[in-house]
Amino acid sequence: MNTNYKNNFAGIIKDNTLTCFDDTVCTDFVIPDGVTTIAADAFKGCTRLQELTIPESVEEIELGAFEDCENLSVINVPDNCTLLDVYDLYNTKWYKDRKNDDFVILGTVVLEYNGRDKEYAVPDGITAIVDETLVRDGLDRITCLPKGVKNVIPDAISDIGEPMIAIYY
Repeated sequence: MNTNYKNNFAGIIKDNTLTCFDDTVCTDFVIPDGVTTIAADAFKGCTRLQELTIPESVEEIELGAFEDCENLSVINVPDNCTLLDVYDLYNTKWYKDRKNDDFVILGTVVLEYNGRDKEYAVPDGITAIVDETLVRDGLDRITCLPKGVKNVIPDAISDIGEPMIAIYY
């Protein structure tokens, strides 16, 4: 028997990668600690999935992992999680409930800025900003970037026009 493969009741884990999930088994799922990767399409089409908890051990979430999880409304992530791309969450209830907010935030990460202001302050408590989050037509400046921001993914603020001002507090 290959010990790198195990059936986790609702999910299949192989070589520390969650490869698929069966939402007919449960609607709330805690990914086991030790899983390092969530494979592309692992949760694809899981329309019954409502709540998901991602452990700190997850280092990679492949594109399309949560495609068409339309009833996923609660996503629990560790504070250091900067892995999710907002595109993966577009078809989830979680995203649809937040898409009209100025900032779409998961945990302590800004996934998207939808505001209309030409200048704004990144909210307190944010530790990371992901790819293309702050790239918006007409955006002139960031007035405040919290001191706790430790990670700005490349391109997250690179296309903002001049002048851009970042004030750390």
